[in-house]
Amino acid sequence: MTIVNSKIWVSSHWSYEFQSFMEVKSNKKLLDAFEKQYELEDSQEFEVIEITEKPKWFTPKTEEHYIIKKSNLYNDFRIFIDKQTKNLFITCSQL
Repeated sequence: MTIVNSKIWVSSHWSYEFQSFMEVKSNKKLLDAFEKQYELEDSQEFEVIEITEKPKWFTPKTEEHYIIKKSNLYNDFRIFIDKQTKNLFITCSQL
């Protein structure tokens, strides 16, 4: 697995609050594992929950350039697959 970019924010609050953004080079094995573990399904939700500011490198293209997957288990876990490069843009958060 090759991580191209990443940003992780963790709150100093007593409860565990975080948000992460990652760009991972195209990786079919990783995507298959995520689909199984997180019960991913197709989605049209392009907007990202922003606890902290979304980095400029995260999903820099317009919506039609991505296949969007969301988790049935976690509302805030999503993967955006770049249709051209097949890179994975992964985000999740917890409040």
